[in-house]
Amino acid sequence: MDGENVVTTQRLYRFTMIFWLTVAMCVVCAALFGAYAFSVSRLIAANEQRLHSWQLASELRQSSDDLTRMMRTYAVTGDVQYKENYQEILDIRNGIAPRPIGYENVYWDLALGGKRPSSKGEIAPLIQRMNQAGFTGDELRKLSDAKNKSDQLVSIERMAMRLTDASEKSSLQRWSAIEMLHNDLYHQAKFNIMQPIADFNQMVDGRTDNDVRKSKISANVLMVAFSICGVGLLWLLWQVRRSFRAIVGGSVADLHQLVNAPSSAVAKENNLSAAPTIMEQLTDLKSSNAMAEDMRRDTERALAEAERRFVKVIEDSSEGVCVVQDAVICMANPKIRQMLGYAIDSMIGRPFIDFLVLEDRALLLQQFQQAGAEHRFEGVRKYRLRAASGDSIYFKIRVSSIQWAGRAAMMYFLNQAEKES
Repeated sequence: MDGENVVTTQRLYRFTMIFWLTVAMCVVCAALFGAYAFSVSRLIAANEQRLHSWQLASELRQSSDDLTRMMRTYAVTGDVQYKENYQEILDIRNGIAPRPIGYENVYWDLALGGKRPSSKGEIAPLIQRMNQAGFTGDELRKLSDAKNKSDQLVSIERMAMRLTDASEKSSLQRWSAIEMLHNDLYHQAKFNIMQPIADFNQMVDGRTDNDVRKSKISANVLMVAFSICGVGLLWLLWQVRRSFRAIVGGSVADLHQLVNAPSSAVAKENNLSAAPTIMEQLTDLKSSNAMAEDMRRDTERALAEAERRFVKVIEDSSEGVCVVQDAVICMANPKIRQMLGYAIDSMIGRPFIDFLVLEDRALLLQQFQQAGAEHRFEGVRKYRLRAASGDSIYFKIRVSSIQWAGRAAMMYFLNQAEKES
């Protein structure tokens, strides 16, 4: 029994240890998943920052190209619409006019076709959006330099605009305006705008590519760690299941079925619903066991009291009475001591047949054989018993089958008889 208790204690200790390891692994998995989600969000943010940086640089470059195109077209055609478009491009870039929604996509090519692709949005100066984009100091200086160089080119373009406005009086002025927008000085000014933008793109691309690469590595490492912990968690859950089955002796379903079976039968018999949970079933079972234990104790007390009274009756009997179990005397009353002269202690534990004279022992064995396995003794027989003094005394002996200490026994009733002639 002690060995079983040790094994049970070891199983409970193992189950508790594995359970808390599983809880700890769940916490680690949750932390790793949170870190992985944060790393993925950083990766997404890095990609968005990269795209936004490219869009701002592209918008600055595109606005410069659109200004050049509008002014060159105005110088050639003299159409006032291109002059107005030129001014609108400047106003949008400087935050004077509202910036159209989706302005970073194809806009002026569609607008020149007679249809604006989108409605107006909020006023958002390009330089302000650059300052709010989170660029480094060197990157922001490159964009600011390109913006300033583009503003300087505007002065050349406005000079060409004035020459174009006055070209109605002299065609020479129109050709001067066109030549001003196509000479080496103009192309050098365009180069001075595009070079900082190219440098900016290279700087931002290197920085954001490094951020994206680091975020990818971090996300991959965390994903591998999370996967390993997930496998470990599954293994621990399997161990919890094995440990639980080792303690309980089966699955939860088996336990529920075993505990619920008696109550289900009773419930069906009494048209009642069975207890819904294992804990309630175990509580009911514990209560039933407690009641059964109380009944057992009451029964034992009642049997002990009945045995005590039975012994009292035997001791007070006027007949000599002894109880024989497995052919050995296990109880004798004081009357036998008076009849035979033996001390009670000397008789207890000795075979009853030892007290018969040799000639009558065969008669007793014959009576046992006639009684059979069911110990049905009939009538009263005379036997000679040897007294402590050595004398042979005749007794009428009546035998009755009884239960003694939970086992079959025989009770001998002895009454002294006259000597046969």
